Amino acid sequence: MIKRLFFIILWVAFAAILHLFGNNSGTFVILAASIVAPVLSWFSLLLMATRLRPVLTLPETCAKGEDILGAVSVQHGWLSSIFEISCTLVCENRFTGGLTETQFALPNNRPTPFTLQTSHCGVLHVYIKETQIYDPLGIFTRRIAYSTKQYTIIQPLGRAVEVPSMDTAHSMDSDEYSATKAGMDVSETYAIREYQPGDPIRSIHWKLSEKLDKTMVREFGLPIGTAVLLVLKGTENVPPDGWDTAAELFYSTGLVLLNSGVRTTMGWAITGIGFVRHEIHTHEDAQMAMCECMLTIDRHLQLVPEHNTGEQVIVVKVGTAHT
Repeated sequence: MIKRLFFIILWVAFAAILHLFGNNSGTFVILAASIVAPVLSWFSLLLMATRLRPVLTLPETCAKGEDILGAVSVQHGWLSSIFEISCTLVCENRFTGGLTETQFALPNNRPTPFTLQTSHCGVLHVYIKETQIYDPLGIFTRRIAYSTKQYTIIQPLGRAVEVPSMDTAHSMDSDEYSATKAGMDVSETYAIREYQPGDPIRSIHWKLSEKLDKTMVREFGLPIGTAVLLVLKGTENVPPDGWDTAAELFYSTGLVLLNSGVRTTMGWAITGIGFVRHEIHTHEDAQMAMCECMLTIDRHLQLVPEHNTGEQVIVVKVGTAHT
């Protein structure tokens, strides 16, 4: 830009000298055009800057390890072909940390595709940091900051985990029953389905079978006698790999406890709110709790959660888990 500005100034000076010695209409037109053209180019740049509308497209969710295919474009008018436009794209993982910046040119009114890596789970905050516009003559430039942003949630992968030993005996006097697993408590019905070979005779629902004219059986309820509070706790100076591992342990442990018929609550600390709990009953509950955790957790806030008498606590840290 500085070189072009230097040559423009040099050209205007040459046109002025030419008109001074020539002193005719032709040299005057050359001098006037040499002055007016840069001025018009600068005004067109100001006008175009007010009309730019950046558009960022990203999927809402993505599996860890898959590439995220996005696109960015700047919508502008029919004069866009005479302007050179580029933008700086920033990608920040709000959960694990890490920040990358990419700058590229934007074709006229066409989306520019880009690819983001998902080596870590978390919440990708992708936004256009600024857009840079050059006037048609390439003399002037204008940088404009925008608030355009998108979020993509990358769910952690499940992994094999070994849950610390605990008393998992199911109390037949419990008032709560598992929503995901059948048991042997005949006083509570978990589900009713059609008879399958091998089902015990005592589970046959005789009245319903007679009404439907086909053999139906009751699956009995599983009382929940163990309650676990699963906590994801931050520490200082944790690298992205450490948070990624901790999230997978946190999520996978919750699923293991849920599948074991244990009453499970997932918890973490949030700035300004304190320690929050989310009781999970299904895999969908665990996924939603994990998404909210990655969005809201304070990675540096150290809180000791209050828990009910008899409630066992599992704290998941970077690469460790203990009760």
